Amino acid sequence: MGARVWTDFEIRGVRYATTADAARALGVSTENVRLMLRRGRADKIGLGPSAKAMPIRIRGVDYPNARAAAKEFGVTPGAIWKALNDGRIDQIGLPQRYGVSRAMPITISGITFSSHAAADRALGFSPGYIAHAKKLGRHSALWKAVHAAVRLKRERDAEDAAAAAAEKKRVGEIEVDALPVDTRFEAALSFQRQLTGLSRHAILGRCRKAVLVRARHMVWFRAWRAGMSVSEISACTGRAEETVSSVLSRLEASGKTKRRAA
Repeated sequence: MGARVWTDFEIRGVRYATTADAARALGVSTENVRLMLRRGRADKIGLGPSAKAMPIRIRGVDYPNARAAAKEFGVTPGAIWKALNDGRIDQIGLPQRYGVSRAMPITISGITFSSHAAADRALGFSPGYIAHAKKLGRHSALWKAVHAAVRLKRERDAEDAAAAAAEKKRVGEIEVDALPVDTRFEAALSFQRQLTGLSRHAILGRCRKAVLVRARHMVWFRAWRAGMSVSEISACTGRAEETVSSVLSRLEASGKTKRRAA
């Protein structure tokens, strides 16, 4: 590993692009500038051995020099000067959040993750798996990630569908309980429940199972034969009048056909 190249650093409030610029301005050699920067003593460059050290202020607290500040926070004087040059001196001694600023969202099979690390966790891979596969162009590993994302999407869609179905059922039960009551309709419903053993909510709900649809329509038909109008049945069931009328017409025609056949 080669020697570090110092660029864009600060000495006593003045920024220098290179060590050569600092050496020319302060009347010392570039080797001296690099040595003092490496030792964390940039404040003494070009001042001679009798110069006073530059005080350091960190989060409102003043320290006589970089060495004193470094001792307080358990870091090196070079770390103090680097933080000062980078404009983050007040972050010295605070917990570091590694990689947060570099995190980039990634989308796989329609699912967007906040970062590669988040994708690794959600898809069950070890840390760095997806980023490493992308960097090296390993298509087989990337395909594994794609298939894992497809499985995850299916699981999430199934969970969402189940939640939606449960909510729909809950809302449907509330609607059934809120329907207006007519004694003729309740008599037809009670008869159908005794005949089939089905619950009120099952018959009046929205399920499209054949046995429930048949029971539902027979309740409408018996209520209509008991003297209820299409609009009254529509109000008691929460269905459109056109739907009720169509069902009743079909059942009436079916009954006439059976009587003729008999």
